Amino acid sequence: MILTAHAKERWAQRCHGLDFYEELTSSKPAGKRIINLLRRGWERSQGVGTWPAHHDYRVSPNGVVFVIRGGDTVVTAMTVRDIKRWDVKRCADDRLKKKRAL
Repeated sequence: MILTAHAKERWAQRCHGLDFYEELTSSKPAGKRIINLLRRGWERSQGVGTWPAHHDYRVSPNGVVFVIRGGDTVVTAMTVRDIKRWDVKRCADDRLKKKRAL
């Protein structure tokens, strides 16, 4: 498994204290809920219709999400807790924007 420089940096920031290979080998394909949270966050920042559907998403038992490109390259890593926190923050930001627009 190849780790990009970005993935190494994100692993050090978000998942320190966990063993990378143990987390990756015990991971399972991400469920619909996690994929939808990731897609919603992506489309808010990059634009609707730009979701990279060719990536694979896996979740470890400790809640680490791996984004994998081409079957053997880990692009980034994050935790489910971070994804949920970012989604809540973005939803609150969206509500504030709508409120200010009225």
